[in-house]
Amino acid sequence: MMVKLGVAAGLCALLLAFSVTVSGTGQAPPAPPAVRVEKARYGTTQECTVIDLYTLSNKNGMVAKIITYGAILTDLRVPDRAGQLADIVL
Repeated sequence: MMVKLGVAAGLCALLLAFSVTVSGTGQAPPAPPAVRVEKARYGTTQECTVIDLYTLSNKNGMVAKIITYGAILTDLRVPDRAGQLADIVL
């Protein structure tokens, strides 16, 4: 499944949104969200172009894996009501 780069950036924003808590008490903003971004080598094309895999995760357990070859979303794991992670990419 091909995903445009804008959608990949939207997933990053979504992960950030899930990890931020809003305080209505007028106090100082909470500590920075627990968001993790990892980069790993995924492979190369026949033309020797390097393809990287970016793994985005947050403190709620959401994980998105995106490769740089067409910004393909390879894995999207989200917790269900019971907290069990499930890959929802078809």
